[in-house]
Amino acid sequence: MIVGALIFVLGIDLVKEALWDNRHRASWSEYITIVSIIVTMTVWDFVIGVLFGIVVCCRRLCLFFGGGRTK
Repeated sequence: MIVGALIFVLGIDLVKEALWDNRHRASWSEYITIVSIIVTMTVWDFVIGVLFGIVVCCRRLCLFFGGGRTK
């Protein structure tokens, strides 16, 4: 029972750190990315959420460095 409570408190602390503490440090697009990864992990699975996060971050990286410029 104590171990379950400890895991619960650590989980709540991690969610607070990811959502509440980052609300002014991250841009809106980064914050939406964080929330969408958390929702994906909650609805489907942890591994699916990690893969979703990797795909979303790679897409953002390509859009950021691509910038739509043509040579």
